[in-house]
Amino acid sequence: MLSELEDAFLSDLEEKLRDVSPYDREGVQRRVEMCLDNAMQRKELTLLLMRNAVGTGFAQRLFSLPGIENLLSEKLSDVESEAERHARISFVTYGAYQLLQEWLNAPDPVSTEEETALILKLARRIC
Repeated sequence: MLSELEDAFLSDLEEKLRDVSPYDREGVQRRVEMCLDNAMQRKELTLLLMRNAVGTGFAQRLFSLPGIENLLSEKLSDVESEAERHARISFVTYGAYQLLQEWLNAPDPVSTEEETALILKLARRIC
């Protein structure tokens, strides 16, 4: 049942993101904002899926949608080690996932724009 909810949630989000480019800075920023908006609008479902996620699949699938990896790939191009590139992307993915969870649970969360700016700022520093 939860896997069906997760698939439907991610499929719906992917459809919303379809028309926004994941290959430029503005597109990625807009896609992250849209992911955060969707998560806040569907807060109870998002938190349910996050709390009951088995393994790392949900986080990876969720944060692959906005194309954060595409934004960071240029900065990672000089990293020779594939293992290090993977580690940095994982760090960004799971850090963003944790920030999303904290943002959704905050009693008075900052705006979507502020949270997006924070996630992308930290991602750029790591990579």
